[in-house]
Amino acid sequence: MNNNKFKRALSGAILILFVFSFPAVTLSASEFDSCTQCHDDNKLKVRNKKLYEYFQNWTGSAHETSGVSCSDCHGGNPEEKTKELAHEGILQQSDPESALNFRNIPKTCGMCHSEIKDHFMKSEHYRLLQKTGSGPNCVTCHSSMSSRTYFKAIVVDACATCHNEKTKNHPEIVEQSRTIMKRLSHAEGYQKWAEFYYESTGRKGEIQKMNKLVDNIHRAWHEFNFKDLDKLSKELLNDLKGRLNDLKKEKKGKAEKK
Repeated sequence: MNNNKFKRALSGAILILFVFSFPAVTLSASEFDSCTQCHDDNKLKVRNKKLYEYFQNWTGSAHETSGVSCSDCHGGNPEEKTKELAHEGILQQSDPESALNFRNIPKTCGMCHSEIKDHFMKSEHYRLLQKTGSGPNCVTCHSSMSSRTYFKAIVVDACATCHNEKTKNHPEIVEQSRTIMKRLSHAEGYQKWAEFYYESTGRKGEIQKMNKLVDNIHRAWHEFNFKDLDKLSKELLNDLKGRLNDLKKEKKGKAEKK
């Protein structure tokens, strides 16, 4: 896929920041918001179905819940009641100065997700994006309004866009990402059970230890460091399996004493 097709395929989805698992900053919103008043109008569904659907994806998302609205990324003035005044100052996405220009997305998302942005800036993907204006950025994997977090299908499909046998651009990365995601999917189930048990027994310090391992993986993902990801995902899964076995024995011992 050439650069122009790649950008066109993703540009429609770019509206607001992505949310991964780090908390976003809650932004204040005006009581009257012309963005929501207009873009939730059923008439827009007829006039511009795509814009209407973008808004519906934002509704109920983590961004809306956190108070992140259209103007926080697009600009404009949501307190104005006419289209012309509300849209005043909004730059076209194709404008190099636009916060939603494909090249500028990491900076825009980084207003809230600064730690993730800092790690992404260490990656080859970021260097490619700044050099050519193409390559993956935040919304490639996370989308925008719907704020999806990672899961296997998204990551593998996103990787395969550039990393495949046709391009000869490290096609092995797709299988590597699939293997790592499989480990993390297994680890997530163990982690939830362990968190519930630790919480119920008042051992929040153990939860923090687990979260530290998970945070290390989040950082490695955003640097696209597959060598570290392979090592860390194995370490996390083994750690959680060990904890799960220990906790099951502990729980069984308590039950036998009763």
